[in-house]
Amino acid sequence: MSPATVNRNLTVLSQIFKHALSLRATRFNPVVGVKRPREEMPASFYFDAEDEKRLLAALPGWLHAPALLALDGGLRAGEIEALTRRDVDLRRGVVAVRRSKNKQPREVGLTGRLSAALTTHLKAVPKGAVVLFEHPDGRAFSANVYRSDWGRATKAAKIVGFRFHDLRHACGVRLAERGAPPAVIKAFLGHKTLDATLRYIRHAPRDAARTAAVFLEPDSSASVHGVPFVARHLFTRR
Repeated sequence: MSPATVNRNLTVLSQIFKHALSLRATRFNPVVGVKRPREEMPASFYFDAEDEKRLLAALPGWLHAPALLALDGGLRAGEIEALTRRDVDLRRGVVAVRRSKNKQPREVGLTGRLSAALTTHLKAVPKGAVVLFEHPDGRAFSANVYRSDWGRATKAAKIVGFRFHDLRHACGVRLAERGAPPAVIKAFLGHKTLDATLRYIRHAPRDAARTAAVFLEPDSSASVHGVPFVARHLFTRR
């Protein structure tokens, strides 16, 4: 097993024994004190503007808006799968994520192109539709449904090994590069802990030293009330 798999299994085992202790079904937790192997952060593919252009051009029409929700909104595939028509508020410029991995609902601001994509998509969604996104054959959006179309699109775009979930990673990296602080990225991506956010940001912001100096200037126009421009833009309700 990889170190990451070992650590995930140890976490699950620890929770099982903690519950067993609370039920007095065991006298100790054998996982306590077990040394966890070090996880080396794997080298990750950097998704740049040219890659994005090729991928979006290669995606089938039905998958375009879901991809932008992951790339510009940082949504997980499961969160996109759970969206309904009422979760999209174009007037306020937000998408409500009611079912998230950490059980904490949140609102995500819409970029201009994401708002445009959702506006176009909603015109074709029946008012009584149960789900927001469907494959042309009628199946609801899910990993099993989009996998084949996604594979063909990434192959056509010449982006090997790029997963749908990596769009969410790209969102976090771009926020970091453009000056959004970790706390803002954490809220935007819906992470429960800051550690999870830091694990997502696999690339240090470019020119980090100069970026930090700009934000430390008392009269810097790079931030407003302590919130970097890019984060303020993403959270603005139109």
